[in-house]
Amino acid sequence: MEAVLTGRPRIIGDRSPGYVVMTTLPTNEATQTPTDPPVPEPVPCPDCGQTYKTPQGLAGHRRLAHSTSTTQSLDERNQELEARRQALEQRAAELARTEEASRRREAEITRRKREIDQTGPSSIGLSQCEDCGAWFESVDNLSAHENQVHPLDEKVATEVGASKEKVNDVWTEACRKQERHPDETPEQIVNRFWSDTDQRVLRALLAHNASFKFEEE
Repeated sequence: MEAVLTGRPRIIGDRSPGYVVMTTLPTNEATQTPTDPPVPEPVPCPDCGQTYKTPQGLAGHRRLAHSTSTTQSLDERNQELEARRQALEQRAAELARTEEASRRREAEITRRKREIDQTGPSSIGLSQCEDCGAWFESVDNLSAHENQVHPLDEKVATEVGASKEKVNDVWTEACRKQERHPDETPEQIVNRFWSDTDQRVLRALLAHNASFKFEEE
């Protein structure tokens, strides 16, 4: 096994010029090993537990993340985001209810249309106007339509060939007669009129289910 010389070269002896003897001095460099610099312990944040390599890094973190102003700003931001989230959820719930109501209405319209096509409008409780053929969901709606679109005085005036004023005058007088003779039948009230035209007007009114009463103002 060959010996390995380590160390620094040195000139030995008093030799003639140009003659150099190289040798080595013993050294312990072969046995020395480099040592790593000490690693600093991580510094934990007392507020959140996050660790930092240096106290300066921890100080910057606490200044940015845990100062009073930063915490207040974050709280306000969280409250704003929470309010927005709740508003979005409420809006979504309202839209869902609106869509559900719309679907129900469409389903009901489809069902009623199918029933009308199969059995006719009267089978689902609709009432028809005898004058124009329009259908209405209730008798009250039909009556309102007839009063507005087909007023009774105009209808009777056309039937008997009298004026609207004549029809209204006969009806007003008939109501007064009925108040004075509450026990008499409608036919008896009719016979209290001497004019044939007045009687025809009153009979036409009664044929349209008119009742002996004054309309309240």
